[in-house]
Amino acid sequence: MNDNIHPGYARLAQLREQGNDPYAIERFDRSHSAAEIHTEFETLEGQSVRIAGRVFQPRIMGKAAFADVRDQSGRVQIYIKRDDVGESTYEQFKHL
Repeated sequence: MNDNIHPGYARLAQLREQGNDPYAIERFDRSHSAAEIHTEFETLEGQSVRIAGRVFQPRIMGKAAFADVRDQSGRVQIYIKRDDVGESTYEQFKHL
C-alpha cells in the first residue's frame, strides 16, 4: 500500500473489506436529536435513545469507550461498554 495514503482512506478500505460501507444509504429511525437529548435529559435519564450522526473523537479505554456523536443540532457524548454491547460490536466500534 502507498505510504502517502491518508489514514482515513486505509480505515475506509478496511471497513469495506469487512463488508461494511459507511456511506451506504440506509434507513435509521432516530428517536431524538442531540439538542433534544440535552433539553430533555432529566426525563430521558435511564431510557434508551437512538441518535443519528457522525462519530468524532473516539476514546478507547480498555473495556469501555467514549465518543462524540454530532448531528445538525449539536453534540452528545456517548459511552460504550464492551460487556453491554458484546465483543463483536465493541471491536467494530474500536475500528471506526
